[in-house]
Amino acid sequence: MSQSLSRLGSTAYGTSPFQPFGYFGTGQRVDAQHLSRSIAPIQFERWAADLQDWRDAIKETEIAFFPYNVKLIRIYIDTKENVFVKALVSRMKELVLQRTPEVWGWGYKNPKNPGSSKTKIISRDLTQNINNQTWFEDYRSEVLESILWGFRLIELGDLYLGENNIFPELTFTRPENIRIDRYRGALLTSVPYYIDGIEIENEKNEEIKMFNHFIPTKSDRGVNKVGHGLYYNIAEYQIHLKHLLAWRMDFIENYGQPTRIGVTNKTGTARQKFESFLANPTANQYILLDKNTGDDVRYEGAGGEGGGTGTGWKNHGDAAAFLKKELSSLVLGHEDALMTTAGKVGANVTQNKDGFNESTLEQAVNLKQKVYSDFEIRKVNQVSAPAFTKLSKYANYKPLDIIPEGYTYGLTNDKEDQEVRRRFNSDLESKSKFMLSFYNSGLKLKDVNDLNDMIPEFPNGFIEFEPSKKLDENRNSDTKIEKIGDNNK
Repeated sequence: MSQSLSRLGSTAYGTSPFQPFGYFGTGQRVDAQHLSRSIAPIQFERWAADLQDWRDAIKETEIAFFPYNVKLIRIYIDTKENVFVKALVSRMKELVLQRTPEVWGWGYKNPKNPGSSKTKIISRDLTQNINNQTWFEDYRSEVLESILWGFRLIELGDLYLGENNIFPELTFTRPENIRIDRYRGALLTSVPYYIDGIEIENEKNEEIKMFNHFIPTKSDRGVNKVGHGLYYNIAEYQIHLKHLLAWRMDFIENYGQPTRIGVTNKTGTARQKFESFLANPTANQYILLDKNTGDDVRYEGAGGEGGGTGTGWKNHGDAAAFLKKELSSLVLGHEDALMTTAGKVGANVTQNKDGFNESTLEQAVNLKQKVYSDFEIRKVNQVSAPAFTKLSKYANYKPLDIIPEGYTYGLTNDKEDQEVRRRFNSDLESKSKFMLSFYNSGLKLKDVNDLNDMIPEFPNGFIEFEPSKKLDENRNSDTKIEKIGDNNK
């Protein structure tokens, strides 16, 4: 059942009464669940950017008064459509989304001993609840998008109570309509390049903040309140890739096919047909040559007679491969993370002290996975968890409180867990050899608590007992001798 909790609207603070189209006004009521409806229905024009546009866009975000990020977003929209960039972003998200969410709290390792050290205790009920929410993976994906764009305003939409997908309308608000003000934070404007708007981060806009989660990144230079996003660095290489693709297509068109040369003495309609064949031979599969008029057709260049076009065309492929490797290193941590080179994928294998082999490629990708995962964990705990707790009380719907107060959101990592186990086993083995060596030398611990302090990972600790070493010295020396012979005698 759909439930529009803000049907009567929410008061939007920090807005001007002079907004165009009458969308906003000071103290005016807006639809908090569908905040994007406050944007004027104006088409945002796309265009292909060059390096000068790329530099001008960053200047626009650093203007002393009324900075904007409209030019930047326009470039990002073009950047994300690049095929190679799409593959990079898809792989980046897979690295994080393949990890399963978990909710945990802190508890004593030994519940019977409140003085023991605390450890992370996973809540199975809360973890199961958050993994049963089918909408939550889409939410996680939008959180990761803020790494690329510099920020993200996630709009939850209508609430469908009693269903697994309680937010089927979950989406995001157009970034070109969000102006980052240095003093008032993120402002949602009705049209791009408008000065004033709804203060999304204003604490007075409580209902708006419950249904619209603003996920920022850290500033790059300290000039802006949010970062420029990973797309800014990607865009520079994408612009070069776009130009290389156009130049390569022009090269193939002009030099990749043989030059068609025709000789004729024809005139009138016959000459036009002869010229039409030379201009577009694929549409004219044959031509009739008249030897009496000296007709002749020959091909020179690629695939025909003559010396061809040389090897200058190789520069295009080499430059494109270089740019793609640079992008792979930027996003995934290694130049071969997306496009591998034969003989290099398993190269440079290193071995840690526990004997676990791992290539430099795996190490680099795992490090990027950790960086992106830590970002998601941090933002969900800082922004999402408090918002969902408030929304749960507001809607009177307990399952919405996916991360209650006192609990922490996290992600599983099988590789890290396995590494922890390996290190623990290796450490325990070395300590056991140490204790056995002392014991064989006739020494033992004076206090068993010293052993508990040495190996605190065991919740119930150790107890001391005297091992049984009694030997039975009594031996039965009786010998029974039987005569072997004929029993009938």
